[in-house]
Amino acid sequence: NYLGVVLFHLLGTQLGLSAGSASLTLSQLLRTPSHLAVLLSLLLTSGTSMMVNDYYDNRKSNDLLPINIRLDTPPVTPPPRVVKRAASILYALLLLTSTVIPGQLARLCVVSATMTTFLYTEHLKPVTWIKNMSCALIIGLAPLTSAAATLNLLLGSASAIHFPPALIRLTLMLFLSFWGRELTMDINDAPEDDAANIPTVPVVYSRKFASRAAAGLAMAAASVSLFRWYTGWRQFLLSVTGCAWHLWHAWGVVKSQGEDSEIVEHAVEGGKLSVLLWMASFL
Repeated sequence: NYLGVVLFHLLGTQLGLSAGSASLTLSQLLRTPSHLAVLLSLLLTSGTSMMVNDYYDNRKSNDLLPINIRLDTPPVTPPPRVVKRAASILYALLLLTSTVIPGQLARLCVVSATMTTFLYTEHLKPVTWIKNMSCALIIGLAPLTSAAATLNLLLGSASAIHFPPALIRLTLMLFLSFWGRELTMDINDAPEDDAANIPTVPVVYSRKFASRAAAGLAMAAASVSLFRWYTGWRQFLLSVTGCAWHLWHAWGVVKSQGEDSEIVEHAVEGGKLSVLLWMASFL
């Protein structure tokens, strides 16, 4: 996850730099303290989201067990109270970091993602569709946050900032592709989610429906990446290869109607390469 966050940050910074003035180089910009705060905030958002989700999932699963089983179960390492305290410290650091992020839009993106991660497990995760959309939204906001901070550092005035079309397409593509990926991941988790009363799409509807919904989102993400102006054959070939790879895995899940866990797992892992190819096509 952290490697992906760094890549999103670098790509968003590069797209913002290409749309702004040439007063700073990429290496100079990345070493700017306020821009380092952007990267730190993105890393903290990713880390706190996983920590809080695991904390509440562990607490809920333990509450569902009979008392005699709970007493015989070895304690979690580190203990839940330590995890909760660490998460509180990291959230405080994240909010403190957001105060030095350049630009109102970049700060708004960070605060929105932070609130989403904080509300996710207790309030958003139990809501069908919203669960997957909130995860995809956090990921989609990452390059937008970096680009907004970059443009603010380069141009200074919010009224002078105009986001390049490539950045808008990248944000939308990431949102759609990770929304579909989250749906696909829920297919294999359906038995456990059903037992835990988590109303995911495959639990509420069916694995077959979830596989088709994920394929529809994969097609939408591929369309956003494919149908655009290209500055060279390299961009076009990378985009086409990413689309073919992504849709091939999505079709495999549809053919199996979500019943083959190995195919579903391959689709989830294969989606990482698709996103990397798509991201490279924007450079």
